[in-house]
Amino acid sequence: MATEQLQGGQAAAAGAPHRSTDARGRLIPLTEEELRRKAEEAIRVTDEIATIGDLDEQDATLNMLLKFLDEEPL
Repeated sequence: MATEQLQGGQAAAAGAPHRSTDARGRLIPLTEEELRRKAEEAIRVTDEIATIGDLDEQDATLNMLLKFLDEEPL
């Protein structure tokens, strides 16, 4: 799956992403429906990411990420 496919979801179609803070930087509370939608979208995107590349490419990417984290811990 190409990056364009992942970026072509509802957020991209709707324009700018929904802001989670107001003009003063305070968090805007989300409704239960908004929280549910965000969780469902996160699960969908995670499932789509899991299909990118074959197993060898996925293993190589994971190994590179783990190596980077060992060298530059967060």
